[in-house]
Amino acid sequence: MGRGSNARAAIIGALMVGSVGLASGADSEILRYRARLGAAAAPSAHPAGPTAVADFTLDTDSRVLSWRIVYAGLSGPVLAARFQTPDLPGQTPGIPPPYASPIISAISLSDVQIGDLRAGLWSLALATRRRPEGELIGPLERVN
Repeated sequence: MGRGSNARAAIIGALMVGSVGLASGADSEILRYRARLGAAAAPSAHPAGPTAVADFTLDTDSRVLSWRIVYAGLSGPVLAARFQTPDLPGQTPGIPPPYASPIISAISLSDVQIGDLRAGLWSLALATRRRPEGELIGPLERVN
């Protein structure tokens, strides 16, 4: 086999590997969500008021949801951060500690959880000692 044959074989091999990669990832999506959390019913003790923005990325191929949550102005430290759904309380995954801002982590989701997230059923709550049900709460909204 000459040089031309080796080069041609290498190019064909690279194209085949690339096409296999494209075929296997055809159903894969990277979905982005954002939550702008607002104060729950009672006002905060902080004069500027509490604020939080959370950015999420869901890789549908690996089923991993990753996030970065930045918050300020709460009445105290965040004691719990959790996802909530109106129809299935307690069926969404928890957010593991630590809860210092920014909260950066990731979890694996089930197909049902991905379906609920895509349907817009998830919200995020940041709980403090003063507001254990959630001092800040907001829906996850698709941004792409």
